[in-house]
Amino acid sequence: MKNLKKTLLVVMITSLIFSCTGDNSIDDDDSLTVESLLGAWKLTASSQNGVSTELTECDLSDLIIFDESKLMYVYNKSGSGSNCSIVTQKKDYTVRDNIITEDDGTEITIQQIFTFEPSSLILEFKESYDDEEVIYRETYVKRQ
Repeated sequence: MKNLKKTLLVVMITSLIFSCTGDNSIDDDDSLTVESLLGAWKLTASSQNGVSTELTECDLSDLIIFDESKLMYVYNKSGSGSNCSIVTQKKDYTVRDNIITEDDGTEITIQQIFTFEPSSLILEFKESYDDEEVIYRETYVKRQ
């Protein structure tokens, strides 16, 4: 009887050890690095507080360009077709714990990386307007 109890105990412990697997969510994925973000990312979709935002032709040519130490936003604010007015911003940034922290000397903006795949990136950030918080979510694809 003692041998049966020991055998059952060993089987149970072994089962518990092998049944526990790691969670591969982005929150504990160590593979997200500055190197994995390098390159140009093109805006493809946007939402505010979960409601899709209709993007203009100029919006759809917006880019985020990451290099080793700076990121550059290329915004196309108005116009149409190839006549969009272009505004650029360059900021220092760091990536840690799936958060991009931007610093342009006066303002630090934190963007949570919602999902990341080699060819797509979804960023989420919050802004407050008149005591109301707006959650923005933007989807980008890697530009080849």
